[in-house]
Amino acid sequence: MDDDEADERYDRLVANLVAAADLLTRVGESYWAAWMTEAHRQITAQDAHGLEHLLRAYGGMGSFTEIASVLHHRHLPDDLDTCHAEAELSRLGSALHDDADALLRRFEHHR
Repeated sequence: MDDDEADERYDRLVANLVAAADLLTRVGESYWAAWMTEAHRQITAQDAHGLEHLLRAYGGMGSFTEIASVLHHRHLPDDLDTCHAEAELSRLGSALHDDADALLRRFEHHR
């Protein structure tokens, strides 16, 4: 990955962390909203541990990966469509994972 692609991934990751934290807050997932906010804080402080922190949110029961699939069991705000929220969390989750994983691999390669 060249510097331009790394910069693009970083910018997208930072924007998607903000979007994910906002949406998670709106659907009542304060735990995961705080997780994304903490990852954002660390990553924007140029701390690679933020990438590791973010990636620990994936996999297993109760993980961030499962949030989108359980939204239909919740009462969401009237202005938030369940199908849209599920799709957006799924999209954000995939993008966050892909970018964080790629950036962490690049960081580890350049150590």
